[in-house]
Amino acid sequence: MHVGLGTTITSGSMVSLLTAVLLMQLRMRRYVQWIYWLTVVLVSVVGTQITDVADRQVGSSAST
Repeated sequence: MHVGLGTTITSGSMVSLLTAVLLMQLRMRRYVQWIYWLTVVLVSVVGTQITDVADRQVGSSAST
């Protein structure tokens, strides 16, 4: 799903957000629950977007 912005803009935004949150997570000296879980969610979202793009490029019929 691309939130009405198009796949390219949505994917770029999510990758940028993941990068920012991941850097924030790595800079923390202690466990911060909301940053950790936001990182987990964004890894899942970006991973899903990557597999969706790969599926479209390969033209796999397994998803139909």
